Amino acid sequence: MGINDSNIEKPTFIDLFCGAGGMSLGFEEAEFQGVCAVDFHPDPLKTYELNRANLKKKLLILNEDIRALKGDAILMRIAKRFKRKENIDVIIGGPPCQGFSLRGKRNKQDPRNNLLFEFFRLIEEIKPEIFVFENVPGLLMKKYNDTLNTIFKTITSLGYRYGFELLNSADYGVPQNRERFIIIGSKSCEKIYFPKIHQTRKSDILNFINRENQKYDVVPYVKRKVTAFEALDDIAYKNNEENPTLYSKTPNGPFQENFQWKKNRLYNHVTTRHSLTTRKRFSQFKQGHSMEDIPEDYRTKRSSVQRMYARKPTRTITSCNEDFIHYSLNRIITIREMARIQSYPDSYVFYGTPTTGGSRRRLSCCQVQQVGNSVPPLLAQAIAECVRKMLGLGSNNKLKNFIDILNNRDINNQINKRRVNLGNKDLQPFNN
Repeated sequence: MGINDSNIEKPTFIDLFCGAGGMSLGFEEAEFQGVCAVDFHPDPLKTYELNRANLKKKLLILNEDIRALKGDAILMRIAKRFKRKENIDVIIGGPPCQGFSLRGKRNKQDPRNNLLFEFFRLIEEIKPEIFVFENVPGLLMKKYNDTLNTIFKTITSLGYRYGFELLNSADYGVPQNRERFIIIGSKSCEKIYFPKIHQTRKSDILNFINRENQKYDVVPYVKRKVTAFEALDDIAYKNNEENPTLYSKTPNGPFQENFQWKKNRLYNHVTTRHSLTTRKRFSQFKQGHSMEDIPEDYRTKRSSVQRMYARKPTRTITSCNEDFIHYSLNRIITIREMARIQSYPDSYVFYGTPTTGGSRRRLSCCQVQQVGNSVPPLLAQAIAECVRKMLGLGSNNKLKNFIDILNNRDINNQINKRRVNLGNKDLQPFNN
């Protein structure tokens, strides 16, 4: 095992393309210790670092272009920081996915696509026991078969056995249907472990490639998915006059109990100051309705806007909160509500400019982008538990216990406790 932050040995990991730290957080919750985090952009790195202030002396954070980094140089800098040489147990990372994203332009020639192979170059140079590669489901599209086959051939040439799966974050307690394509590789394990999945999606690649080396018996799945109401009810404040820094509602159900900060502080929860016209337009949206479903006089060209369902997980959170209208309030969701939907605890604070638009998005990485681009920590934790088993380690059962609680919760009782009715007719009425 690797470097310790206490007397208890913990397996070590390096996070490439770490962003704001969602994937790292999941591995930390599964009792891994990060020793190095790399990202090209300083904004999410600030969030990453400030949420780990207690680990500052034990974590090497590199604001550098991965294309200029060499594996031996990273290992030397880690050894210098810790004053001893260590083997790295795991490398995790999700290279930029805009070229493959189902919501993007899906440009096969996007230069960021090449960062996939920079990830595997560092796998070759650092030689971890296990790696975890995360990306968008769009990589499974037929048009990218050549890219995917090249990835698989590269992994095999590096001496790793591998398995791959399409995981839905909602299966592991995330209140959001967010699919992610995961590859796990190991130098020595014959079996590749994944968390249990509720339903296998149909895909030529997923269904027709032999994956007999994969097992699914580490982490259970949530039978009844966590809903938007369960995730957000305790912080459902109506407008700017109610922007809180303290909770005014007690947790209602296991998700809120798990995610409210015990210090009773609430950050990144500033509602947008909508115009009268915008608020009136939002009042026309019923749950699940998009722009095309409202009266024509209220429509704009922004077709991606939709009101969330209260009693369902949300659709995939993106880096634009303007597309998500609160299930019962006539406003878009806040950054903290986005973070809840991504399964970040309220103690995890995001830094930098809250939002940016237009060409400025190319130069900065605002809080909305940091949250929207994240790997949900609960999904990462489920994967980390599988990696622990492959390393021959036991589990702290934190995630399993949480999922067991979710599977035994009474959703109707939570709704009754708040004395609310979540039918479409009971949406917050429009007022000035």
